[in-house]
Amino acid sequence: MVKVSALEQVCLHKKETDTEVWLKYFTSNLEINIQNIVVEDKYKHKTLKTSLDYPEDYKFIKYVFAELHQPGTTFSMLDIIDLVKKRPGILSINANANLTRRWLNHRQTSQKSIIK
Repeated sequence: MVKVSALEQVCLHKKETDTEVWLKYFTSNLEINIQNIVVEDKYKHKTLKTSLDYPEDYKFIKYVFAELHQPGTTFSMLDIIDLVKKRPGILSINANANLTRRWLNHRQTSQKSIIK
């Protein structure tokens, strides 16, 4: 979760326009308070990818919303995990071997640019 005030602060101080790898803008600013949280195992899934990085991710998220969204209610991560357990085939929308490899490669490349 990112506070709007932190986003505003980062946008005000960044000089770059290519901000795809955004983490460094937060970690390099000592005025922004970063907390790590421990996530319980029940909220983890080995191949579930819920970030929105590629068109396939958007397609997956649209599918999840079509299946789980009901007006006036909020669904949770556990609901998404239950959905993919019931219909594991939907994971191939954005997390098949090639797409996962592409995402992991991008993540590793991004981490290198953060460390520089």
